[in-house]
Amino acid sequence: MKGVGKNVVQYLNDFQFGIGISGGAEAILHSANMLLSQWHKDGSLAMLTVDFSNA
Repeated sequence: MKGVGKNVVQYLNDFQFGIGISGGAEAILHSANMLLSQWHKDGSLAMLTVDFSNA
C-alpha cells in the first residue's frame, strides 16, 4: 500500500477510511458496532472481526 496509497486516497476521497487515514479502520469498527447495537438489541446479529497485522 505504501506505493499506491496516495493514489488510492485521491480516487476514493471521502468513500474510504482505511488507507492514509489515521485511525480509519478503528472508526469503521466502532461505527459498525454502534449500528449492530442499535438495530439488534436482542443480540440476534453478531459481527466477527479479524485483525491481520501489516496485511
